[in-house]
Amino acid sequence: MNVYKLSHRYSRLNSFYGVKTALSYYELNILCAYIQLLQYELSIPYGADDAIAEDNGAALLHAIFGLEVIREEEPYGLELDFYYNWDEYCCSRLEECLEEILAVAKPDAFRELLKNMADEWRDAIRRYNEGRFYLDSPDDWINEKEKNICRLQSVIDGGAVAPEWGWRTQDGSDSAGKVFVRNDGKPDFPTINLEN
Repeated sequence: MNVYKLSHRYSRLNSFYGVKTALSYYELNILCAYIQLLQYELSIPYGADDAIAEDNGAALLHAIFGLEVIREEEPYGLELDFYYNWDEYCCSRLEECLEEILAVAKPDAFRELLKNMADEWRDAIRRYNEGRFYLDSPDDWINEKEKNICRLQSVIDGGAVAPEWGWRTQDGSDSAGKVFVRNDGKPDFPTINLEN
């Protein structure tokens, strides 16, 4: 089994996140590119993190592909940086890797990404309540997070993005009416435009 350390060039996390898998480094990059392309298509509520880093990357690799997450630092072979992965596999080499990326598509991948986003907000509220950071307007912040968690749950359950939410994708496209979770058992594929 191979152990890979996960990272992101701009991460401020000090904890170790890794995965243990029989996959090669290239194959792991393909899985990460798939996840990042789906994330790019998602509606991003205001205040949500639009990047995948080592913590949520590890959680998503486990939830979508069943990879074993490693949290205690141990010797590892290579380091997979999500920033580099995006630049290399989702941009400059996308056309070359597209067939392999689409081949790893899984059912309910969008659901797992949305659940991860909601879990991250629940965790942020918990950390605030534990006194781990300070906010100038905590009631407004918590209300906004809780409102968006409810909205995310609606989308996770198969509902459409409501126009009044004002959600947009990372490229700025309006997400009103978009349904991400189909519940049909078919793989979730990213919409790829190779013209850009």
